Amino acid sequence: MKAIIPAAGLGTRFLPVTRVVPKEMLPIGAKPALELIVDEAKRAGVDEVVIVVSRAKELVRRQTEEILRRAEKNGNKLYLEFGGKLMQDLHAARILPGYDPNVKLRLLQKLKDKAEIILCIYAGDIERKKMRADFGISYESDTLRLIDGLRNLGLLVRAVVITRYSGQKPAQQFRARLEHRGISVHYHYVTQGYPTDVDTIVSEKGYGAN
Repeated sequence: MKAIIPAAGLGTRFLPVTRVVPKEMLPIGAKPALELIVDEAKRAGVDEVVIVVSRAKELVRRQTEEILRRAEKNGNKLYLEFGGKLMQDLHAARILPGYDPNVKLRLLQKLKDKAEIILCIYAGDIERKKMRADFGISYESDTLRLIDGLRNLGLLVRAVVITRYSGQKPAQQFRARLEHRGISVHYHYVTQGYPTDVDTIVSEKGYGAN
């Protein structure tokens, strides 16, 4: 017996929660709703389940399968670098019609049993108190908000790296705030000689400093 489960909707009645988590992945107790539906179908004698998804969700599924395939070829280790915002990338959504502002987050959710996340924040942005214009909050506050959001979704935030650090006092203060919350923090120092002095770049003063 076959069961067809529709899961292509946007979950608008559950907004704003479904801006981050697809409706079918919202937890009920300890399991996502979709998993509970599939379990119930199996108990009813269903031996084949077809889940109908939207084009965007199908893309996430294919990306997840490809990432897992590549990771398996490399001893179950794979480095992925995400540019832009992990959560609520509203700028990308404005300039790319049809772009899901949480597509990177959805992808990470599919990999959450295998993923370890390292967040990077530029020391200069901390020093200048750079603001995230779409939310009116500083980059430091956005980093803390992101850590809480990722943890609430069961994703492991392994560490925060403060990049291009060169002794900025505000960066030191932000590190202390993170460590007070039990978050591992590392400095990535400015690469001396970059980008023109190759000898210095590849020396102990350049890459060697990190």
